[in-house]
Amino acid sequence: MQRLSSPFLLAFFLLLMAGGFWGLSIAVTKIAVSGGRLSFGLIAWQSAFLALFCGIALLVLRRRLQLDKHGYRIAIMVAFIGTLLPNYFSFIAAAKLPAGVMALMISLIPLLAYPVSLLMRFEKIEGLRMAGLLCGAGAMCALLLPEASLPDRAMVPFLAVAVMASLFYACEGNFLTYFKGLTYHPLDLLFVASILTMVLASFMALATGQAFWLAVPPNAEDIALITSSAAHFIAYSGYIYLVAVAGPVFAAQTAYVSTSSGILWSMLLLSERYSLWIWLAFALMSLGLFLVQPRRQQA
Repeated sequence: MQRLSSPFLLAFFLLLMAGGFWGLSIAVTKIAVSGGRLSFGLIAWQSAFLALFCGIALLVLRRRLQLDKHGYRIAIMVAFIGTLLPNYFSFIAAAKLPAGVMALMISLIPLLAYPVSLLMRFEKIEGLRMAGLLCGAGAMCALLLPEASLPDRAMVPFLAVAVMASLFYACEGNFLTYFKGLTYHPLDLLFVASILTMVLASFMALATGQAFWLAVPPNAEDIALITSSAAHFIAYSGYIYLVAVAGPVFAAQTAYVSTSSGILWSMLLLSERYSLWIWLAFALMSLGLFLVQPRRQQA
């Protein structure tokens, strides 16, 4: 029994760590955008910090990059579909929506990944999973339709912006499968993708007047941006290790923890409070995640 409990406790710890830090990154992102800074400038700095953290991890692990030409093409795809575009929409939405609602939008990723996989013929239509999609649609209706669901009805269009970010993340996972990107080490891909995103976002920030320097000493927005980048890196690393330790089915439960912790962090750090409609959306989203979950691979 003692031999069995150790891997379980490690997997449970990694699950809480990855989900908890992802939730934290959502809450502090709201602080990072509160000063009026725009998407491309924020993405440039966030990618720079992610590249720094990845570089430090590679040095500590004494690991050299192991990417061939195809691997670098995958890294370019990750930079665009998995970083630049979803973060662009995320920062726009985060400036207008409560952080707790942004956490709910993150939980759409596995729900949206299923129809994308259907279109790419990775999956077949299954009744329970389709019911999960309907629960996700019901959650969006709970946010969109009632007058009292959001603090301000002007926030409604930005729900669509947040959905676009989740859709790109959902496409990323399917594209990585289709182009055999999962054969490469995630840290290698994230490091190269972060550098590419930093360069692209810096160019766009300079071209659009969104570039900025961090304050000296750092202000609250700068500290929040650095914290968000660090939390994202820790969560990503923990999730990858969790997949290796416990498998993709168990690791998929990170979505529950990240959404729940994102709401809790938002209540603690930002003093956000939510309507009953948002809690209903959370319940429907959780049920949808339960129904739309990875199939267990046959031994």
